[in-house]
Amino acid sequence: MAKQVATAVVVKVGGVDLSSYVASVNLTSNVAEVGTTTFASGGNTERVGGLKDNSLQISFMQDFAAAAVEATVYPLIGGTAAFEVLPNGTGVSSTNPKYTGTVLVTSWSPVAGAVGELLTADVTWPITGAVTKATA
Repeated sequence: MAKQVATAVVVKVGGVDLSSYVASVNLTSNVAEVGTTTFASGGNTERVGGLKDNSLQISFMQDFAAAAVEATVYPLIGGTAAFEVLPNGTGVSSTNPKYTGTVLVTSWSPVAGAVGELLTADVTWPITGAVTKATA
């Protein structure tokens, strides 16, 4: 199996391709651990998977131009937005799956940086509903 280096990741938020402003992206899926241990468990802890809790973490390089980062994200604060993440370009395949879902835009820091540094905006948004994986 080939190893991959992140060089052509596609990130879309609200239908806008923001890939050229993204320094890093992390799509995370977690499942709650629900205990099911009984007296008949033989002294062992038993568990099942519960609710899924997914999130999307993005590190943006800020741009205030029309159709760029600020113009796309600022109107979404407090609402939801569709997202797409593809690990290797735009062509969807079994070796380049497309992950889609809906994020709740819970935070936004439009200006973050020190003197002489790049303005960035790091976000971690919870996903509402399921994450879908397409391979074709």
